[in-house]
Amino acid sequence: MKLWKKISRIRLPKIPIRPWLRAHRGALLRTGRIALYSAIPALIVLLVHREVYSLVIGKKEYSVESDSLRVSLAPSWAKGKHTYPVDPGGEPWNAFDGGAAERVGHAFERNPWVRCVTSVERLFPNRVKVKFEYRVPHAAVRTAEGWIAIDEQRVRLPGVWTERPPCALRADLVGLVGAPAPGEVWDSPALAAGLGLAELVESEPTLAKAEVQAVDVSNVDGRLDPRKSELAMLTGGGCILYWGRPCGTKKFGERTVIEKIENLKRVLQEYPHLDGLQYVKLFFKRPTVLEKDSRTTGR
Repeated sequence: MKLWKKISRIRLPKIPIRPWLRAHRGALLRTGRIALYSAIPALIVLLVHREVYSLVIGKKEYSVESDSLRVSLAPSWAKGKHTYPVDPGGEPWNAFDGGAAERVGHAFERNPWVRCVTSVERLFPNRVKVKFEYRVPHAAVRTAEGWIAIDEQRVRLPGVWTERPPCALRADLVGLVGAPAPGEVWDSPALAAGLGLAELVESEPTLAKAEVQAVDVSNVDGRLDPRKSELAMLTGGGCILYWGRPCGTKKFGERTVIEKIENLKRVLQEYPHLDGLQYVKLFFKRPTVLEKDSRTTGR
């Protein structure tokens, strides 16, 4: 109660607003007229600008038809074969559209030949400049119909090729089935195992000396016969190198990559270029070879 009495005793200062307005009436009227005269031209300019903008963006020369962006792509090494179209889809759009660049970029990224889009630039009145990178063939899968190329991320590239594509890995992958559609990842344990061995062939001088031309993955995970080697390599001389399980396996009893390479070195010392051999089993403690037209021998 005492607090309320103290508050009620407070008196706010009286501000003489009316006398001040009467004293400054002329100046206030002049300021209001100036503000009004300034606002009217600004409003006119804004309305004219909006009208002109609507008129410009409605012109046909600024309209981009979707059909004009339906180009077909293929890298130079493809020599015009297995081109794949870019399809932006949808209705025509305007060059002034803020989402135009993003729309075109997504259309190019959906193309299975394209690895990434680096830039999209709008060129008025109705042109678009797109910079992108092609996917690079990393390995070739050999089938009865021809070769299928995949990139380093295991994305399938368009086409089945009658001539081998220029891949980074020289050894083909054979024995694979169920290829995905172009642009999709080939998610297969057999493919992953074959790529690991094909990349080892590319980097290991001993395997290069053996002239490995293909990696057979048809028996990965024992799909054909669980008692036999899961991976095999085919050489230029017709010899089969039975590798055993995929690289990096943790299964008991499997020889390491170094041990298998040492086994191959021992065989190459006795059989340069693997001449006269039908096959070599590298996944034992000691290599086993089979000479052509001969019985199995341990060396």
